[in-house]
Amino acid sequence: MQDALRAIYNCLAIRELLKKSCNFQADFSAQTKLFIVGLGKVACHHVQAISEVYQRVESKIAVVPKDFACVSDSILIRGAHPELESLSFQAARKLMNALQQIPHDGTLVFCLSGGGSALTEIPAPGLDEAFLQSVNSHLLRSGISIMEMNLIRMALSAFKNGGLLCSFAGQADIYLSVLSDIPTDDWSSVSSSPLLYREISTDQVRHVASRWLPEDWARKINRFLDTSEYQKLQETKRAAARRFKIKTELVADGKQALAYVAAQLPKRNIQNLGILSCSFEECIDIHIQCLKQMPLGPFALISGGECPVRITCQKPGMGGRNTHFTLALAEKIFYQNILNLSLQELGEWWIASLATDGRDGNCPCAGACFQRKMQTSIIPRQYLENFDSYSFFKKMPPEHQSLIHFEEYQSNLMDVRVICGVKNS
Repeated sequence: MQDALRAIYNCLAIRELLKKSCNFQADFSAQTKLFIVGLGKVACHHVQAISEVYQRVESKIAVVPKDFACVSDSILIRGAHPELESLSFQAARKLMNALQQIPHDGTLVFCLSGGGSALTEIPAPGLDEAFLQSVNSHLLRSGISIMEMNLIRMALSAFKNGGLLCSFAGQADIYLSVLSDIPTDDWSSVSSSPLLYREISTDQVRHVASRWLPEDWARKINRFLDTSEYQKLQETKRAAARRFKIKTELVADGKQALAYVAAQLPKRNIQNLGILSCSFEECIDIHIQCLKQMPLGPFALISGGECPVRITCQKPGMGGRNTHFTLALAEKIFYQNILNLSLQELGEWWIASLATDGRDGNCPCAGACFQRKMQTSIIPRQYLENFDSYSFFKKMPPEHQSLIHFEEYQSNLMDVRVICGVKNS
């Protein structure tokens, strides 16, 4: 199990993924002056890897989470994640200033990955930092989908939805290299789309705000959408979008990640559920129903996507989507045996769920794995109800290696869930 998980994580690292991309090499001559900028959890490794492809790199900058560990941080700008903090607003201003310094004959290569929505932010005119911080914090705990959350973010931001592009003073084309953590094919909205502008439906923004936010906050957003400041901001972003040509390349997304995962699980009947975008409870049920219908023989059930966990207690413990998923499914399969598996079958099954960025929620781990030999007298239910799944796995003997630890921010392609076993009847 551990070897399979390591192979999965390694094949999804940005350096491995870039080997499968063209990286715009046909577009540049030896004389092209390249300025490589990155934003997102994977920004440092993305920038470093892609800069090694080119001959003339004038400068490199990467906006990364504040806890990112690096031997040399001379190219780094540190923001905050997942909460918006003062660092997020400082990082956005520093990044906008960096783009303003690129000369007119400089070519920008922008490396974008997920996480940038919290790492960088500038409030739209008429709004303040404190309001955006409150909205972001509330939505993180609400169970809202990432697409709806990004819609709110883009509407309230001077930085997102093409706002960063307004800072670019160059005249050359822009090249955008994207690692997508978006559960749909709309990978242009990664990190709330700092370079690419799109028309936003204000009706949709109002609907999402009224559904997920307190009533007084939703009213404030409605009033803002009706202001001239909002209209002027959209026109500024439109003008910047018309001024530049952006050539994009998708390095990888969740669908491709699952194909790479499947290749690491040979000699098994692979059942790929694809990218799930549903509630956590629905996610568990989908896996259980598929396992009930699994054909006989060795199998691997895989899925991707980020199914939000709605926090319903006042003081949640430690845990993320992945530790919570592993514990919730382990409870049903191993503790309750709702699939009526034999002891032999239970001994051959294992569950794993991991965040491909190496960090699962507020846990110092990527996720968790479970198999029958890890089953103890500790009852999962209390830990699930307290959203404290990390503590459950932390109490296990070290030799079980139930918590998954990998290097952080080597990739970011949403979560990956794997259930392997043999079905005999």
